[in-house]
Amino acid sequence: YDYSGYGWKLTNMLIGPRGTFHYPLVDKLDTYAGLLLGYHVVSWKYTGNWGGIDQNSTGNSVYFSGFIGARYYFSKNFGVYIELGSGSLGLANLGVSLKF
Repeated sequence: YDYSGYGWKLTNMLIGPRGTFHYPLVDKLDTYAGLLLGYHVVSWKYTGNWGGIDQNSTGNSVYFSGFIGARYYFSKNFGVYIELGSGSLGLANLGVSLKF
């Protein structure tokens, strides 16, 4: 983002494997729980005079989290899913599942 000489750039990346345990509770509903162990890479850079704010910073760390989810298949190859927990992109994720 840049506005009249002031701006910032944020990089937020999570790298690591996820493992899941699937347990079917209902027909066509794939329920699962899992763990993520990874490395969280965060960096930011400010441009302009922000009154003493550090212009470049990083905050990298080892990351461990758990999550639960469910995937419902409308057909053999198409479904929707929801995940709760911080296993990937956010505290709650919604999406579409495709099987090929």
